[in-house]
Formats: sequence, structure tokens, C-alpha cells
Amino acid sequence: MFVYGTLMNQATLDYLGVAPEGIVKATLEGYNKIGLNIEESPYPKDIVTGHYFHISEQELKILDSYEAVEHNWYHRFLINIRVGDTWKRAYAYQLTGK
Repeated sequence: MFVYGTLMNQATLDYLGVAPEGIVKATLEGYNKIGLNIEESPYPKDIVTGHYFHISEQELKILDSYEAVEHNWYHRFLINIRVGDTWKRAYAYQLTGK
């Protein structure tokens, strides 16, 4: 999971009952953070900084609920992020424009 906003806050994760494993700093290249959202940038060198971590399927459902995926406020999608010198595939949330 790649998070870039409120889900970077440990108090939020604790409140939700989500205990991520292996939290590390990560970057999402070619995107900008605009308010509570990330959007693709026309400039590949733009980056969004955040955290990368592992969670269980049950915890993923909790985050989906928190991000109101079922109400189509955010959607979860796969992206490529950089963790140190390594590329990883991770989920992230993005506003749907609703």
C-alpha cells in the first residue's frame, strides 16, 4: 500500500485498527499531490512522497471503507512506486472526481 495523506498518520491507523508491517518512505513519480488527491503530472520528474507498507486483506477492506470506496468517493488502483532504489507495485487511493 502507498499512502500520501491521512493514512500516513499512525493515530489514524491505530484508530482504524490497521497495523501495517514494514513502513518505509516511498515516492510516486510522475504525479502531484493536490489537496487530498494525487493526479498524474505531465512532468515525469514530479513526485509525491509517502509511505509504503504491507497490510492484510482484512485491513485493506478497512481502508477501503475508510476511503469510502463503496460510495465511489475514492478508488483503489495499482501504481509503481520507488522504495529506495527499488520499484514496487502498490495500491493507492485517488479521488474519483465525485
